[in-house]
Amino acid sequence: MSLLYGDGFASNTALTNSTYIFCSLFKKSPVVSAKNLILPATTLKNYCYRALFSWCTTLVAAPDLPATTLATGCYWYMFEQCAIMKAPVLDAATLVNECYGHMFEGCALLNTIECYATGGFSSSKCLEDWTKTVAATGMFVKSGSASSWNTGTSGIPTGWTVVNDVLLYAPEITFNGETIELECATQDAQIYYRLDQTGTFQLYDMPISILEDTVVETYSSYQGHVSTTVMQSCVYV
Repeated sequence: MSLLYGDGFASNTALTNSTYIFCSLFKKSPVVSAKNLILPATTLKNYCYRALFSWCTTLVAAPDLPATTLATGCYWYMFEQCAIMKAPVLDAATLVNECYGHMFEGCALLNTIECYATGGFSSSKCLEDWTKTVAATGMFVKSGSASSWNTGTSGIPTGWTVVNDVLLYAPEITFNGETIELECATQDAQIYYRLDQTGTFQLYDMPISILEDTVVETYSSYQGHVSTTVMQSCVYV
């Protein structure tokens, strides 16, 4: 991102409108670790990271991939033939055409993948051979609400242990001037809140009425997991 924005690049979360913007940038290079490489873009462009580390056979540590909105071919062949053992966490909920196709093909040491996709499985080539020739055994962590996964090189690797987890979202706050409403995108999650940063958090079960300016703090909880706490000032009208 510093190639696009110079100093302060880490605060930029948007790529330019160009396609193939970083395609094959490190391909076949002798890089060993990319764990400190910052790729802060949260919404991607078509083929932006295509084959970024393809055939970097000495690469053992991948960078974080924080994007939650994918684009056509964004990670196509990204880590082909690398030596990573653990994949970056893939938080995007909806797959798109070619997004993860061949992403980890030939990563013979890879034995851990966390992918929280819950939709878009019918997108063209979205998972085509993405785990071809990975380790024979490993752990695949997926969303408990995802039921469309296939088994094999274009899905969950055969022989791997599957763990159902949940992507826990922080609550969203809606305020209309005298009533605060809280909701969480994670199904069945419980929401806790407190007002004016005092007292203990309590379970949310109905809209909160206020009679004066109020600060609300809230977090969600599900199956032992706790989200980040969000805070908002609500001006009484």
